[in-house]
Amino acid sequence: RASASLLLKWSTHGEDNVHHFSTERSQDAVVWKKLGEIAATGTPNNRANYRYQDTPPTKGEWYYRIRQVDHDGQESFSPVRAGNLSDAPVLSLARIDQHTLRINATQEPDWHRTHFYLYDLTGRLLLHQQGRTDISLQSLPRGVFFLQVALPSGDITTFSVVH
Repeated sequence: RASASLLLKWSTHGEDNVHHFSTERSQDAVVWKKLGEIAATGTPNNRANYRYQDTPPTKGEWYYRIRQVDHDGQESFSPVRAGNLSDAPVLSLARIDQHTLRINATQEPDWHRTHFYLYDLTGRLLLHQQGRTDISLQSLPRGVFFLQVALPSGDITTFSVVH
């Protein structure tokens, strides 16, 4: 099973005739599976907030929708939304000191095979390094830059950097 989950959140305002909501998931946005059912609060003039946590059976892209079922049997659907579970780590950027940045990850990728590219606003490559997660800005002028982190898996994350 996938270790990560996706959180579905929605809200309503005015539930005069609503009986319940069903959360549904699909791999192709054609064939849907009912995941759960949540009773409507039935508040006619107030906002109601709902949430449903789903742990899909595999990684990848999943589609979700909410089915609203009224007391009289009428049904309506929310717009379809996509969610993606990936094995790629989530990266974050931390400033260690005035001239040094550090890349952190939720799970350690193969840093030795990870490439770091720093570009200026015109797209000119200013720095390329591999394997080191600390990036020195000391030799660079003040300005705005883009730091691109290319993981061995092919996943790329881009950060805006102000120096």
